[in-house]
Amino acid sequence: MVDSRIRIILFIFILSFFVVISRLFQIQVIGYKRFSQLAKKQFPKVNIWKPRRGNIYDSKGRIVALTVEEGERFIPEGEGLEVFVGFLNWKGEGASGIEYLFNDVLKGEVKKVKWMRDVRGRKILRVNCGDVLKEEGNSIYLTIERPVQYKLYSLIKEALIKYNGNWAAGIVQDVYSGEIIGFSYVDRSNRKKWISNPLITRFFEPGSTLKIIPAAAAIEEGVFSPQDKFWCEEGVFEIFDFPIKDHEKYGWLTFKEII
Repeated sequence: MVDSRIRIILFIFILSFFVVISRLFQIQVIGYKRFSQLAKKQFPKVNIWKPRRGNIYDSKGRIVALTVEEGERFIPEGEGLEVFVGFLNWKGEGASGIEYLFNDVLKGEVKKVKWMRDVRGRKILRVNCGDVLKEEGNSIYLTIERPVQYKLYSLIKEALIKYNGNWAAGIVQDVYSGEIIGFSYVDRSNRKKWISNPLITRFFEPGSTLKIIPAAAAIEEGVFSPQDKFWCEEGVFEIFDFPIKDHEKYGWLTFKEII
């Protein structure tokens, strides 16, 4: 009776041994590729994590641009603001305007994050990255005032239509601080405004609108009198090889005639 029990136990032991060996053979030899791939999926993998892009505010803290779902950038007043805010490229980085100029500030610090995964490749655990996912890009504040900007945009757009021009632009400046509180441009051809904005890319000669300032200062200080004469370079005056042109080719003019 005892011998029979020993034989049964021995048989079960040997059978179990062969089952284990068979299973190991199946896993390590026959199913090597499959199980190897499953194991690799559980290894820590490095992912590039981009923080939420910072917001852009006007001087009073009103939203000018912010990030909404799926990283899309939202500009509340559209064309009235995008002329200087700019846009993002397909990588989500600034490609023009404020978005481009302050891209490194707004985008925050891009980091590499390690994840453990389950056998199906799903993320289950971050490895040694602390609170990195809570970080965001920095926000910036502009001197622009949104209501002023919107009004300026509306006025120059209206003027463009009224006078049938090709483009119109305008700037509103705080005369006390020198800050730009409005900055807008409208182009009838519907070209992308951030590609060629004349407020940035063109030179504007101040002309007669500016000469009264130094003229008034000169008279006040007694440097010149209204009867003094000046040579007007026959319409073209060069400063550092850059020609400044007059609308007429004047020769000698008195101080009074120039004004």
